[in-house]
Amino acid sequence: MSLTDLLEELEAAKNPKKAGPMEAYMRHQFSFLGVAAPERNKLYKKYFPEAKKTKIIDWNFVDTCWRKGPREYQYVAANYLKAMQSYLTENDLPKLERLVVTKSWWDTVDILDRVVGGWCMRSRNWKK
Repeated sequence: MSLTDLLEELEAAKNPKKAGPMEAYMRHQFSFLGVAAPERNKLYKKYFPEAKKTKIIDWNFVDTCWRKGPREYQYVAANYLKAMQSYLTENDLPKLERLVVTKSWWDTVDILDRVVGGWCMRSRNWKK
């Protein structure tokens, strides 16, 4: 079971009837597959524990998700990073910054700010 399988399952779960209202809620900033958070969370629980065992962030996976059109893919990437945040290093901060400013909207920024904030709190360089 790989993270690529997660993307295939997400695509298979698309629901055009839900996509329209999701797009409207986000002021038509992004297209959607129509896969609601509870359904995505089930997929995360299926794939992220295995990914965490690697202790390595798969930035190719994150970049693949970020390039895709439907917003659910960015949610997958952001939540993957949240799950993997204990493995972030200072070298990952420019990559996180790129995500925050690319396809930027409150929904993904809210997730990524927790990822960055978590890194700052764990960092030895953090000054109160």
